[in-house]
Amino acid sequence: MKITATDKTIHEIAKIEVERMNRLIELNAIDVNEIDLNHIDVSKVTNMNELFMNMEFKKPVNLMSWDFKNLINSIDFCKSSDITVNPEKWRF
Repeated sequence: MKITATDKTIHEIAKIEVERMNRLIELNAIDVNEIDLNHIDVSKVTNMNELFMNMEFKKPVNLMSWDFKNLINSIDFCKSSDITVNPEKWRF
């Protein structure tokens, strides 16, 4: 199920989804190699400042399908978190 994020909702959506995935991993309820957040539609988001700041991740995070074409502000996008990102395939 796709979740459409906006500037007002992206931080809360990301937090909820990461916490949900981390909890499922901790409970061994899912066997995954990554935390897949590609079900979040970020195409309308312009501000991802400090989006993943201070978040903990039980596995690497997959954002490969995120559409960043409207992104204006991404200062400290991953600051102080242990997220592993590979922006080479992102759409800008």
